[in-house]
Amino acid sequence: LGSSCCALQLGINLLAALNLFDLQAQCAGFNKVLGPLRVELRIATALWLAYSWILALLQKRPKRRLVVGTAVCAFLTFLPEILLSSGGPRVGWVGETHTIQLQVDGMGCEACLRHVRGVLSEEGAIETTIDLDTGAGKVEVVPGGGFNLTAAAEKLEKAGFWLRAVDAAAGGSGGPEADGASISPGGPSEL
Repeated sequence: LGSSCCALQLGINLLAALNLFDLQAQCAGFNKVLGPLRVELRIATALWLAYSWILALLQKRPKRRLVVGTAVCAFLTFLPEILLSSGGPRVGWVGETHTIQLQVDGMGCEACLRHVRGVLSEEGAIETTIDLDTGAGKVEVVPGGGFNLTAAAEKLEKAGFWLRAVDAAAGGSGGPEADGASISPGGPSEL
């Protein structure tokens, strides 16, 4: 249950993408409630599964349902880690890149993080690094490669996330590259 919040959020995102929700697919906040209990819930799940297996082995019951249940539990248990590990760089780029420091607000779980990274990748980011807890991040883009920060910010805003470029020299507090409302990294919105 502590890790299945990702599955719930991905389900909400899917229903919204299929226009079955009238609301925007934004973070439902499951991880903010269940995330702190993840370790305890994983231990409880492991104990429950161990008890179920011991009971099934001692009573010589069919194990097909238990195998399927164990597989589903294992998948849901490690879904946050699966989501985090699946968001690697979009392309292997060897040439010159430009780094844009970002701040993304509104993320509450790994599914949110994956969605944000996906949108940035769709808009042309070569590599994206974002800290889920703080929302601080950076994208590597190819100069003249068509990365559009404005379009990414608009897509993310529709999904309930807020993206802005920050000036790394100013300690992330804004400055000439980010005035809070600005989403352009000091110059044209397309790099």
